[in-house]
Amino acid sequence: LAALEERLRLEASRIAQAPEWLFPALYNHLRWLDAPDGPLHRLCETAASRRTGYLRSRLDPRPGPPLWLRSLKEHTGWVNAVAVSPDGRTIISGSRDRTVKVWEAESGRLLRSLEGHTNDVNAVAVSAYGRWIVSGSDDGTVKVWEMESGRLLRSLEGHTGGVNAVVVSPDGRTIVSGSRDSTVKVWDAESGLLMRTLEGHTGEVWVVAVSPDGLFIISSSDDHTLRAWDLESGESRVLFWNDASIRSLALSRDGRLLACGDAAGRVWIFDWVHTEGVVQCNAQPVSEHGPMSSKSARSAPSRSRPK
Repeated sequence: LAALEERLRLEASRIAQAPEWLFPALYNHLRWLDAPDGPLHRLCETAASRRTGYLRSRLDPRPGPPLWLRSLKEHTGWVNAVAVSPDGRTIISGSRDRTVKVWEAESGRLLRSLEGHTNDVNAVAVSAYGRWIVSGSDDGTVKVWEMESGRLLRSLEGHTGGVNAVVVSPDGRTIVSGSRDSTVKVWDAESGLLMRTLEGHTGEVWVVAVSPDGLFIISSSDDHTLRAWDLESGESRVLFWNDASIRSLALSRDGRLLACGDAAGRVWIFDWVHTEGVVQCNAQPVSEHGPMSSKSARSAPSRSRPK
């Protein structure tokens, strides 16, 4: 009776507008409460056997367990970036409080706080085998930390503006950073030496990614473009020119699909390997180009302004 009363209270306004909703509203909720063999379930099934012409839910309408597991509360400023270690056991966060924090994923316990940046931390990444944490900051540096101890291993200096993005190549040998100085820089992860500065963007670089085969860097910028860079030669090609700043991007695990989000609130999906062209979320084609592998991406036709 309590369950019946509660459901009637929750559905009262709907039933008042459409009295025919009374039976399906009660039936589709109550039958799940003690399914499959409880008395309430049997009562509902008996009542249903005498009726026709109603909508029957095939899925339990009750909300499942909450997806939110825990809140990690130690930062004293906005959290700008998070990453998860490859083994899923550790969460890394970077904040405006100038710290990088390392958390145990299972319990939410703070393991260590990494201090060394002198301005906001905008980006964090973890190397493929979980040995290193990499962070990028408005202080213009990229820092490499030992995961196990939290020890600062090296500070990579060369950008003349804040660092918005960092990523580690799949083999762990290369660190890539994108900056407000409009450049993408490629660093040797082991030594910290600057290997190459990639110039071509005319606005600050927001996000960088490395293709799964490690051959290409993808970058997005305030100049409204997505660029693909050959990691070995440094040559680049505009993959996509947009009418708004491109603020985020991600590659699928197999590297076939590239998704990017822009300042106009749109998400674009780019099949840049097997070529369905560039499409918006509503699947309206924007451009078409021929087949290409990641090795030939830099020479592919693109939706771009003249260089």
